[in-house]
Amino acid sequence: MNFVDELSQIMDTERAQFVKFLRVEEGCSFRAVASECGEKWNQDWGTNQIIGEDLCAAAMQILNEKPDLGWN
Repeated sequence: MNFVDELSQIMDTERAQFVKFLRVEEGCSFRAVASECGEKWNQDWGTNQIIGEDLCAAAMQILNEKPDLGWN
């Protein structure tokens, strides 16, 4: 299952930067990214790892970044 297209619709530069902060700078797991973003954006994602991975993928698209810049 892939939610990147759906998540891209709610992703903007500010949100993408927040996702990057969580994943790259803070070193959060994909589960923690989903949880933190869901809480901040009023979404019921819990600690869904797939949502966390897809949030990172959507953020990378918005920021035009590649996984080798610390996203993995």
